[in-house]
Amino acid sequence: CVWTPKTPTLQHGTQVHVLHLLRLLMEHFVSAAFSIASKRSFDGVKIVVAGVMATIADAVLRQKVIDAPSDFSEILSGRDGDSSFGTGVQLFAAQSETIEVLTQELNVARTGILDYFDELEITKEICCWEKEYYAMYPEKTALTFLNAVAEKMYTHVNENCISGRDKTIVLHYPEWEFFRDINFYWKYLLCTDPDAFPGVREYSLQDARLDWSSYDYDQSGRMFDLVRVFGYSVNNMIHADSCKTNGHRWPSACLPSVYTDPHEVRTEDDVLHIRNLPSFDGCL
Repeated sequence: CVWTPKTPTLQHGTQVHVLHLLRLLMEHFVSAAFSIASKRSFDGVKIVVAGVMATIADAVLRQKVIDAPSDFSEILSGRDGDSSFGTGVQLFAAQSETIEVLTQELNVARTGILDYFDELEITKEICCWEKEYYAMYPEKTALTFLNAVAEKMYTHVNENCISGRDKTIVLHYPEWEFFRDINFYWKYLLCTDPDAFPGVREYSLQDARLDWSSYDYDQSGRMFDLVRVFGYSVNNMIHADSCKTNGHRWPSACLPSVYTDPHEVRTEDDVLHIRNLPSFDGCL
């Protein structure tokens, strides 16, 4: 069992192969999901299924292997070093709280994802691009993690190792590329900007392959990665202002404001209050 193995049975080669297959499955799933029209309930399917793949990838990487333990796996899990690394699930918890889920299997899977990450003692979060509204700046925590891995090879890395433009890490630890892409897709599907996704058409597996080969600089001179997928730059499709104002892509149907847009309603006073009182033919 990938969740709670009683004794180690996994070999390092199998560990990497599972990560490779999970990224391939994610690409198949995403290319199919964006090829059909989406709605509230299908968005629930997308974020939970992607979350399951990300969770399995994390669980596999944290397993002890019986042959040659990977420095990448040992540092990620905290068995080698003072810190444990992993992705954060706060956005998933918030989005899945109000999204429509129509099958019991998805609800079970959702709680399984949250329970799994809640039990992990992660001290430094990586692959959390949503924290900077998908501006795609290289994460400092990711660079700290990769430098800890690189120290095992008596070298150090730079920001280009996160994207893979510098091959120092991915040539020796291909699991980083698989782990990064799987988590990126999960976080991308969780984006609250309604304009963040490509239009509906028939997409191929090749369309779904992430391209991290380009970069640019913002007005302050800070470097950011230009991540392309489905022929578009994610940076251009996602608008930070929209992410900041849209707390949920699908707000709870229990909120009265859903039915009074553009007027915000929090209490009954907001409904009963009349902004402009009638004059009763000038009597008031």
